[in-house]
Parts: sequence; C-alpha cells; structure tokens
Amino acid sequence: MDIKEHSRAEASRLGQVILGVMDAQLGLESDGGKVNMAARAEAARKQHKRMSEVSDESQRGHYVASVVFVALAQAEQFDDVTITEHSGLFPAWDEHWTGARGAILQDEGSLYRALHDIGPGQNAKPSENAGPSGIGSLWKKIGNPAEEWPEWSPPIGALDAYTMGDKVTHNGKRWVCTGVGGDGVWNVWEPGVYGWTEQLD
Repeated sequence: MDIKEHSRAEASRLGQVILGVMDAQLGLESDGGKVNMAARAEAARKQHKRMSEVSDESQRGHYVASVVFVALAQAEQFDDVTITEHSGLFPAWDEHWTGARGAILQDEGSLYRALHDIGPGQNAKPSENAGPSGIGSLWKKIGNPAEEWPEWSPPIGALDAYTMGDKVTHNGKRWVCTGVGGDGVWNVWEPGVYGWTEQLD
C-alpha cells in the first residue's frame, strides 16, 4: 500500500469513527453495524435545530470540538494524559451499550477503551473486566480522570487546550492555569512560559 492509499484508508477509518461518535450522541442504534441513513439524517436535522437555538457561538464551537476530540481519542490520536484531562466528554457505560473497538467509556470514575467490537449480549462492566494490560478482557483502563494533578501534555489546539483553573504537573512542579490567550478561553503554553502559576505548598 502506498502513502496515498494509506492516507485514504486512514481518512475513511477516521470518518467512520466520527460518524459512530455522532450516532452515539444522537442516540442512534446500529443494526449489524449499519445505521439507517434516513434515521441518521432525521436525527442530525433535529440536532442541528437544537444547535441553531443555542445563541452562544462558543457553545456551538465547544460542541463541535467535543465531537472531534472524542473521535480522535477513540482513533488513538491522543495519549492517555490528554484523554483523561477531558474525561467528562465520554459517555458512561451501561449494560445495553454496544460499540466498536476503540470506543472509550466512563465506569466508576475511570475511563476504559473497548479492545474489541462489542455487540448485544457481549457487554461486560469495564471496571470488572479489565486487566492491567487488557489481555484476555474486553476493556483496558486508561489513565485516571480523578487524578488532581495530571502530567501536562502539549495541546494540539483548542480541542485539548487548557482553561482557567486546570491543574497539571510539569517538570516536577505543580501548576494552575491562570492565564489564557487572546480568545479569552484557551491556554496552549507550557507551564513556566505563560499563563501558569506554580502551586507552592
């Protein structure tokens, strides 16, 4: 496979992941891995109407960024630290959940990645079915979203940038985000450079 074919295959795979995330957020269930296109269009139309009723442009942007972030995280484009910094974006597990390999869910305060496609009747509670390496289980635990001072990771942009009050550890020191960029929302700078105050206890 040459570079162009590989890029097209990756773009197609990422597109499928994004559609899967959108389907999950729209509440659509798949039938054998396929979603009825008319149902997808109707659900998307309703979601678009709800979004158009939101007057705050930044809320719309945050929603779109959240969908893209979840899709990229599930496609394993982010490290565990970055993913756990935004654990609230991921849905909670329930016994009726079905989904594709790579999906990330919350369960009992932790995040878990599905190691296999999970269909009806195959679902098992992640916190009870995940080994340290994920070997022989359906789920692998990733990071700890409850960790108060996670390790800082360089943001790639607004998708995973820091905001006021975020706490991180960097170069053996603890930092609190106290400054943001010209947009008044995001901080993409390294602690010690701009927008961070060292926490001295």
